[in-house]
Amino acid sequence: MKPNFSGIYSIAKSTFLETIRDRILYTIFIASLFIIGFSYVASRLTYAYPERIALHFGLTSIEFCIIGISIFVGVSLITKEVEKRSILTIISKPIQRGEFLVAKFLGLSSIIFLAEIAMGVLLALILNAFSFELKPIFIQCLLLQALEGLLILAITIFFSSFSGKYLASVFAFSFYLAGNSSEAFSILRDKMENPLIKLLLDYLRDLIPNLNRLNLKNLVLYEKSIPIELFATQLTYGFLYTCAVLFISCALFSKRDFS
Repeated sequence: MKPNFSGIYSIAKSTFLETIRDRILYTIFIASLFIIGFSYVASRLTYAYPERIALHFGLTSIEFCIIGISIFVGVSLITKEVEKRSILTIISKPIQRGEFLVAKFLGLSSIIFLAEIAMGVLLALILNAFSFELKPIFIQCLLLQALEGLLILAITIFFSSFSGKYLASVFAFSFYLAGNSSEAFSILRDKMENPLIKLLLDYLRDLIPNLNRLNLKNLVLYEKSIPIELFATQLTYGFLYTCAVLFISCALFSKRDFS
């Protein structure tokens, strides 16, 4: 069947406009802007590398905002339609369930990119006040942060495709924490003697996304660079993982019974 691009665009646009009016979005965004602004004040109170303090606070607050949007706004993309039973009207139209899911993902993805750009520009202006020279690694870091947000959004949609709002939020946030603690699986595995537990930990380590691969904050802080080949590999890793999770989500959502 030929993809319904007009239907996908229509739902993605509707999702974008609806999310723009979401109070949760503004709460997360304003809180992140406050932290970025606070980073400037905090950095002025120290004599040792104030630009690094501002940079660290700023990048952390941007990550906080992007992950917050991905989970706490993303969890409502599907569950809200199901709870209101409006999903029955939508899927009765000439659009497949998978296309509906992808459209919702694209709609919120545009919000994530806009938030990333807005906060990235603000942080760049603050760093400019310290005469801090921005290097390509700063842009690369922001791009991978946005990709991390898209990956977590895909995982949130995956859990929303078969569970309720609160469970999906808990599962998605757990994946985020686990993805940032991938090294802990290797450490824990080395301490285990049972081969079955070791095998299980190996599977978990490979299954859960290694979000550390998308985190370049330390490289930005110490003004280091990353080879373009490695950067392309990290982009490809995040992109393929996101696509795989979305594909599985569409398959599960297409089998879900809404009667």
